[in-house]
Amino acid sequence: MTSDFDPRFDPAFQRGFDRSDNTPTTGELPAPQRPAVEREVIEPVEFSSAEIRFGVVERIDTRGNPWLRCLWVIAAAFIVVGVAGQWIAQNLFSTGASSGSVISSYVIPSVLQSLSPWFLVGGLIAVIAAVTINAVRWRPPRP
Repeated sequence: MTSDFDPRFDPAFQRGFDRSDNTPTTGELPAPQRPAVEREVIEPVEFSSAEIRFGVVERIDTRGNPWLRCLWVIAAAFIVVGVAGQWIAQNLFSTGASSGSVISSYVIPSVLQSLSPWFLVGGLIAVIAAVTINAVRWRPPRP
């Protein structure tokens, strides 16, 4: 087991250390031996400014990202559904229980009124995400 020890470090702090493994019991541990490390000397490279070449950045695809277009559509749909849901719920509540059906008089307006704010907030968050993606990907026009 002692052959598995790293000679650079104290064996008492390495995995598998046991006092019965040829280590002195007097409290003295053998001095760790440092292996000779050969270091490579790296020489500086000389170059002139004429050798530096700049890469040409390719234009971003003009067709655009289809997922970003889908995000804009979802944002618009959620906002429209949220506003329309609130509008319809208010109209149904204001007419009262005239239709005779409990579901159309109380349940549908309550469900619309409770879900519409979530659709509106989801649409606004999607708009913020789409604008952020467009802002991050925007590049100024080249002269």
